[in-house]
Amino acid sequence: MRTNIIKLTIIFFAGLLLISGCEKKTDPEVAKEISQRINVDPTWAAVREYLFTSLKPGMSRDEVHLLLEEIGEYEIFLLDSPDEYRLDSDGIKLWREQIQFTEENTNIALRQWGFLFDSEDRLVDVGMLDY
Repeated sequence: MRTNIIKLTIIFFAGLLLISGCEKKTDPEVAKEISQRINVDPTWAAVREYLFTSLKPGMSRDEVHLLLEEIGEYEIFLLDSPDEYRLDSDGIKLWREQIQFTEENTNIALRQWGFLFDSEDRLVDVGMLDY
């Protein structure tokens, strides 16, 4: 009986290790296609760096969306309605928006992104969401 419990415990933890090590792989050809459109090295790291360096506070919402379209198709999730908003420390109204790329490889490699826009539809902050 005790031997069976030990075997089951070992199998359970071995399975957890296998599952945690099974990260989805992305197709490097997709990164290559995107990198050709935005003129960066053909890697996912270069595409991410392009987004981090190109998305700058003060850009209009339309400029942000055009830049994202260069990467690929995406879905927008509005996290605040026009009547609901956040206030920053200076009392400025902020609206949150989240996007995710619809192509599977791009979505896995680039994850989701969060944006904060002010009342003039200008980008205040941006970040890659890690979940």
